[in-house]
Amino acid sequence: PTQVMLGLVGAALLPRPRSACVVGLGTGTSAGWLADVSGMERVDVVEIEPAIRDLAGDAFAPVNRDVLRKANVRVVLGDAREMLLVRGPAYDVVASEPSNPFRPGVASLYTREFYQSVRARLSPDGIFCQWLQGYQVDKTSVGLVCATLSSVFPYVEIWVTKPGDLLFVCHQDAPTYSVAHLRQRLAEPPFAEALRRAWLTESVEGFLARHYAGPALARSLAAG
Repeated sequence: PTQVMLGLVGAALLPRPRSACVVGLGTGTSAGWLADVSGMERVDVVEIEPAIRDLAGDAFAPVNRDVLRKANVRVVLGDAREMLLVRGPAYDVVASEPSNPFRPGVASLYTREFYQSVRARLSPDGIFCQWLQGYQVDKTSVGLVCATLSSVFPYVEIWVTKPGDLLFVCHQDAPTYSVAHLRQRLAEPPFAEALRRAWLTESVEGFLARHYAGPALARSLAAG
């Protein structure tokens, strides 16, 4: 539910995203599903550990839609912070799912400086999707991430991909959703299959049921 929908939530909320960046290859699932979105021309994946690429290409190919063989996917070996700081193409969707923030070396991907570099690489209507565990973490840490995101992005929504997994969807302009647009969008591949298999729904209502709170709650958490 988390790996499949991590980037697809942002892609579904946009009219026609053409480029995406995924921070962390992992099993390759998030990048593989994003790459199959209609009109998606480029998906850059930044992975710091070379061995992960071999694992995703072999062990997880059946579940990641054979991501490493897709013509529109490029895996960049290196540090996502450095990659995003370098001048390059703008992205319509940036999705970040690093490991748990308490693990060594991961906290830097939850900093204000990192989020500033992400925003600088987003297209004007681009969306940033940040995963955060909701388990084995205290409310102070969740509030800190929320406050950090809110210091860079003026509109931060909270979604729940599955019990225990939070998804912060960050906008540069006030988000508004058209039910008609979403109904049409979610009926297209790969959204329809993803919703059915990952979130066990086929409706707009089932999709929006994962929307936990709007920007007002994020601002409240940041202030507190």
